[in-house]
Parts: sequence; structure tokens; C-alpha cells
Amino acid sequence: MGQSLVRLIQADAGLSLVGGLEAANSPALGSDLGTLAGMAPLGIPASCDPLELLSQADGVIDFTVPAASVEL
Repeated sequence: MGQSLVRLIQADAGLSLVGGLEAANSPALGSDLGTLAGMAPLGIPASCDPLELLSQADGVIDFTVPAASVEL
């Protein structure tokens, strides 16, 4: 779902992607979000630091598990 969201956000001129979260043990951690979504690189690495990302965002789309949403 995250890959689809990256593509949709990038396709909408009214939206701006500031980051994406991965679990600390994910092999995708540090990978470029565009590359992960099958696009050209965006220069935005997948992060495991929600506070850093949340401080840059006006909104959050969370497609994880309820416990993660509550923690955020």
C-alpha cells in the first residue's frame, strides 16, 4: 500500500511527500521511496524515526496496524 501511496502523492501537484516509515529491522530501511515504489529516485529515504517525519508533515497517512497508529 505504501508504494501505491508514494505514486499517487507524487502524481498530485497539490500534495508533497516528506517521508515514509519502515520498521527498524526492515530491509527497505534507508532505501529511496521512489525506487521502492518503482519510480525514479526521489531523494527521500525510508526512515524508522516517526518524530522526525511528523515534525515535517501537515498530515499523516497510516496503513499499518492499530498499535502503531496509537503509538504515533
